[in-house]
Amino acid sequence: MHVAEEDVAEAVGPHYSVEKLIARGAFGEVWLARDTRIGIRVAVKRLYHRQPSRDIIQPDPDREIATMRAARHRSVVNIIGERPGRYARHIVMEFCPASLAYILARCRGAPAARSGALHPGSPRQQSGDRALSLPALKHVAWGVLRAVAACHAAGVLHRDVKPANLLVSARGEIKLGDFGLARMAAGTPPAGAARPAYTAGMASRWYRAPELLYGAHQYGPAVDVWAAGCVIGELFRNAPLFPGGGDIEQLCIVLSKMGSVDLAEWPEAADLPDFGRVVVPDTNADTDSPPGEGPAGDGGQRATVGRLRRLIPRAPEGLVELLAALLRVTPSKRVSAEQAMLDGFFFSWPPPCTGDEFVAELEAAGIIERGAWGQEHHALPD
Repeated sequence: MHVAEEDVAEAVGPHYSVEKLIARGAFGEVWLARDTRIGIRVAVKRLYHRQPSRDIIQPDPDREIATMRAARHRSVVNIIGERPGRYARHIVMEFCPASLAYILARCRGAPAARSGALHPGSPRQQSGDRALSLPALKHVAWGVLRAVAACHAAGVLHRDVKPANLLVSARGEIKLGDFGLARMAAGTPPAGAARPAYTAGMASRWYRAPELLYGAHQYGPAVDVWAAGCVIGELFRNAPLFPGGGDIEQLCIVLSKMGSVDLAEWPEAADLPDFGRVVVPDTNADTDSPPGEGPAGDGGQRATVGRLRRLIPRAPEGLVELLAALLRVTPSKRVSAEQAMLDGFFFSWPPPCTGDEFVAELEAAGIIERGAWGQEHHALPD
């Protein structure tokens, strides 16, 4: 037993049997353990003690624990307890055996035409790029929105919604984990008082909202809504929507695909630290809208739908309208996650499958091997 394993075993105590290391990141590790009293598996997140640094955004263990407890919900990974250690803090959590990032990676290498359990009466997607049925994709998309909505209802900004942090339970439920960058959202300030400032540059680059790319320090739940839209779009496109190689390239891709900032709609953008440093021609402008029905006629919704149709040409009925509501460049124009859960897309045929049906489909498609649900892991921020 090496030092890290000894530290974990000592921290969690005699009631847990430490089994193996299942993930390692820049700021910590995740270990698989078993509660010997009741036989269930748990994940133990081992967070290294913070080192003073002005250059690196480091997870705050106290804030992570506080926000996880505040956001307690069936769509959020449950925190069981926390323990100190000689070299690190330890968070004991429910174990979710698969991440959405893992499932997406397997889907990209799996053919769509496989025999297997599907939601009754539902056809597989026609695209050869996907292995999941439309009911399964709807189940995941709705689960992502429910997890984000649960955080926001509890006053929590997650700030790192991405496939690696969206986990799948053994019952097929979608759960949001890794609250290392989360914080409690500040309430509305009194009249005349300054709005609270947050850390800029939150969220992983491909899922970072335009206001964050422009260096905003004042933002709200809309940053998580944008990230959720990126994840849902990736599910159906079977590839990231905005895969930038650096911050400037990321901003260029977002603006070229989704359109430039409309200062009449979002005048505050002009005051953001990095606004104006990058000017991107709108090469993907919506030319299909009749006069008066483009950005000026409907607040840009029609134009956003047109752009998304080009990004996801085989999108099922209703998907691009949902994504257009989530992926508006102007933060105030994005719907809330709770509102998006009620979108007609989720109530059209075929309906979302259940969690158990989702698990059965993953197994039938060979994405997750039968009996292998104890082998996947949580992901840590790089």
